[in-house]
Amino acid sequence: MVSRTRQRRWAGAKTVGLAIWIALVSLFLLWQATSYRGIMSLIGEWQFNVIGRHYPTFNYVFLVFLLSLPGYLLFFRPRKRATAERLEAATFRSARVLMKAMLGAAIGLAGAALIIVIVMLSLPRESGSSQLIDLSKPVPAVLSEGPATISGHILYERTAGLDEDMLLVHRNYRFAPVTGAGQPGTDLRFFVQLPPADDQSRDGAFAMSGVLKRNGLPGEVVRLFRYAGYQVEEPNYVLFVEPSAMRWPYLTLVVQLAIGAILALLFALVQRRRVRHIDRQIHVKPLETLSSA
Repeated sequence: MVSRTRQRRWAGAKTVGLAIWIALVSLFLLWQATSYRGIMSLIGEWQFNVIGRHYPTFNYVFLVFLLSLPGYLLFFRPRKRATAERLEAATFRSARVLMKAMLGAAIGLAGAALIIVIVMLSLPRESGSSQLIDLSKPVPAVLSEGPATISGHILYERTAGLDEDMLLVHRNYRFAPVTGAGQPGTDLRFFVQLPPADDQSRDGAFAMSGVLKRNGLPGEVVRLFRYAGYQVEEPNYVLFVEPSAMRWPYLTLVVQLAIGAILALLFALVQRRRVRHIDRQIHVKPLETLSSA
C-alpha cells in the first residue's frame, strides 16, 4: 500500500514537472517572439527569404510542441518491458504514461496562457490624463506610458506593414516613423500605428492621440527599418491609435495556447477511459479464471 501511494505521488510529480517544463518553454519562446530574437527570428528570416512571408503564430505553436518533447522524454522516459512482464501490464503502463503526459501538457499550456493574459492586462490603458509630446521641442529621454498626443511630421514614405493572423481572422497593421520639423529622418525613436490616412494628415504636420507604449514596435518591423539603413533607437515609443493593435499579438498567443490546452485535456480524458478499460481487462480476467476453477 505504501509503495502504491509512493508511486502515485511520483507519477503526480512527473506530471507537474512536465507542466512546468511546457510553461517555461512557452514563456521563453514568447519572450523571443515579442523581442524577435533567437530561434524565433532565425525562422522568421528564413520564411521571409524563402516564401516571402512570416507566420509567427504557427512558428510559436510548432516550436512549443517540438521543445516539449524533451520534457516528455525527461519525465516520462520510455522503459523497456521486462521479459516476465505481461503484455497487458505493459500496455496499461504505456497508456497511463500517455494520459499523464497529455494532462501535464494541458496544465502547462493553460498556465502559459494565463501568464500571457496577466501580461496583456498590464499593458498601458486608454484611461488617465493624456500627455502632449511635441517633437519640434526637446523630448525627455524617458516617457510615461499611457494616453498621449504626439505632434510632429509623419513619414508616410517609410511606412512598414505587419500581418497578424489568428485562425480565420486576419489583421494588417501599419507603422510609420514620426519626427519633428527639420529633424533628420535617419535616427527613429517615435512611431505611430496608422489609421486609414486622409488628405489632412498627408499634408505634413499632424497631432494624433492614442496610447503610448515603450518598445511597442514589433521586432519584425524593427528589423525591416534597420535593414533599410535606419537606426531605431532604444527605447522606441509607439503611439497606438487602435489600442486593440497593441493587444492583438498577445491575444493570438492566448487563443492558440488555450486551444492547445483544451485539445490536450480532451485527449487526456479519452485516454483515461482507455486506461480504465485496460485496467478492467487486466484485473477481471484473473477473477474469471478463479471462479471457473
